[in-house]
Amino acid sequence: MSVEPIDFFPGYNPCHTCQREQHESPCFRILTHLLAMMLAIGVVGGLYFYLEDPANLFQHTNETPSLDPDKLELLLEELQAIKDSLAKTNMLRMHLDELFTKIFLQQESMIEEVVAKAIDNYDADKIGLYDYAAAYAGGSVISTPGTYPYPANKTISFFRLVTVNVMSNPEALIQTDNVPGNCFAFHGSFGRIRIKLGTIIQIAAVTLDHNKLAPDKTSAPEVFAVYGLKDPDEDPGTLLGQFTFNITGRTSQTFPIQPCKPGPCARQFGYVELIIMSNYGKPEFSCVYRFRVHNTNFNQTKTVI
Repeated sequence: MSVEPIDFFPGYNPCHTCQREQHESPCFRILTHLLAMMLAIGVVGGLYFYLEDPANLFQHTNETPSLDPDKLELLLEELQAIKDSLAKTNMLRMHLDELFTKIFLQQESMIEEVVAKAIDNYDADKIGLYDYAAAYAGGSVISTPGTYPYPANKTISFFRLVTVNVMSNPEALIQTDNVPGNCFAFHGSFGRIRIKLGTIIQIAAVTLDHNKLAPDKTSAPEVFAVYGLKDPDEDPGTLLGQFTFNITGRTSQTFPIQPCKPGPCARQFGYVELIIMSNYGKPEFSCVYRFRVHNTNFNQTKTVI
């Protein structure tokens, strides 16, 4: 006994569809398929063209977002405050850079000035005492009363026909160059030299030089005296001291002026007179390399006129 599907599903009749298809005409079926195909093509084509437009994939809007005017004004004020703060910071930085540069240049200039002054003073004097009679300090020789220069070891020849001896220059006393032979030589063993100081001072000490390498040491001064003068024509001046130069001692020998109570020797002077009273045995001439005048007060600014 065979079993058919209709036995399990009494309402199902597979031949019903077949029977319906047998009653439909071929033209109806073709038309139905064409309509289905056109519908499918239209759906697929529309989807294709829709996806081809990037605007449909990445949608955006050109509309400007709305912002509360109060908030916008507050943001603008904050931005302006930041801008002003940056401008002030830049100005402050520039001012500090300029200030530091000025300070550095001033310090550098001050250091260079102090070092240069110290070097000049030491190089000029070698004894650490400022020389107010030196040419670099404004000093000058104004006269040599009764004293006549001795011919120096220099001659001038005119076309090898006439030879003239060059006289010793008293300005050598106030120059820093005291090489052997570069001295003020004068006839005999007695001489007077008057010097204008660069500044009016109270004289505290004097220094006399004689080069140890000089070929003739007997021309060196031995006993000498120093007078203070108020003006270049004062005669005699105020005796400040009488001293003895030691020919076997140092090249530069400093002699302090003995302190005294308020009186003539305590006054300030703008001129001095050096009197060489004797030398070490040279009758023809004496030779003085350098004479210096010192004061412990280095702040004198009054200039001799």
